[in-house]
Amino acid sequence: PNTEDDKEICQDFTTLSADEPLIGNGIWTNNDCNTEIIVNETAWDGSASVSNLCPKKNTFVWTVTNLDCQLTDTLIVMNNHVVANAGINDTICQSFTNLAAVEPSSFYPYIGSGEWSQCGGVGIVTDPTNRTTEVTNLITPFNQFCWTVTEGNCTAVDQVIIMNYYVDAEVTDNELNLCDSDFPIILPGIDPVTNYG
Repeated sequence: PNTEDDKEICQDFTTLSADEPLIGNGIWTNNDCNTEIIVNETAWDGSASVSNLCPKKNTFVWTVTNLDCQLTDTLIVMNNHVVANAGINDTICQSFTNLAAVEPSSFYPYIGSGEWSQCGGVGIVTDPTNRTTEVTNLITPFNQFCWTVTEGNCTAVDQVIIMNYYVDAEVTDNELNLCDSDFPIILPGIDPVTNYG
């Protein structure tokens, strides 16, 4: 008997298929993960389904039996499902901060590597592969960063928004010498431009 080719998937469920037995009956069994649930385990035509796959390697055996004779073939399913969590949106009052993505392997052990990129506003990512990297040169008010987690051909992306409400407290470049007779006075404030005042 022949199963379908080994495959990579990006979720914890899939279907199983094999050549139709010409003689005898077939059945699917799992070989290395005790959390999997196989439905319609005697089907060869792709209607057998499996859920609760373990991370990474999952091995399924298609066994065809005719009286006392058995033949088997093995199908390997690589479950490279990953999860990206970029952390919580934040509000700051300066042009720099630290990001706080969740470690990819906290969802599935030993799976996934993450990388930051700037995907809205302006900013410099100091260390893209560090989940808690510093970002600098943030503008006011909107900055967005993307956390991309990859394993094999599987990818997940999440975004975090950093709102920067920094204000420049500078009033004027000139000092004022005041006497009682000068009141009232007009203060020559500087236009806040992108700030708020």
